[in-house]
Amino acid sequence: MDNIRKSIDEFQQMLSKYPDDLDSAQKFYQFFLKMMRAKQPDEELPLVEMVTILKYDKPTTFHFLKRQSSYNVSLNLLTQIEMNLESAITNIKELLEEKEPEENQR
Repeated sequence: MDNIRKSIDEFQQMLSKYPDDLDSAQKFYQFFLKMMRAKQPDEELPLVEMVTILKYDKPTTFHFLKRQSSYNVSLNLLTQIEMNLESAITNIKELLEEKEPEENQR
């Protein structure tokens, strides 16, 4: 479960750190590939939500990510899925709130 929080935190740091350009697309490409490989069977990483936020927050980066993803079936599918930005943000906030009580119980 800690993996979800770490993934979201890393994504948010990347959004802050990298500009909206071609070079950043490669960084996000590697991030999403890593997240798809690291996914645990009992976890559902909010990948669609992250891609949706990237699409609206960094449209140039998303454009180049989408072009790069044509070489990877899973990532290509991920960039094709449509989700409302507000829903994506809400889903991530809810996931983070869900994880807080579990972490405090340890």
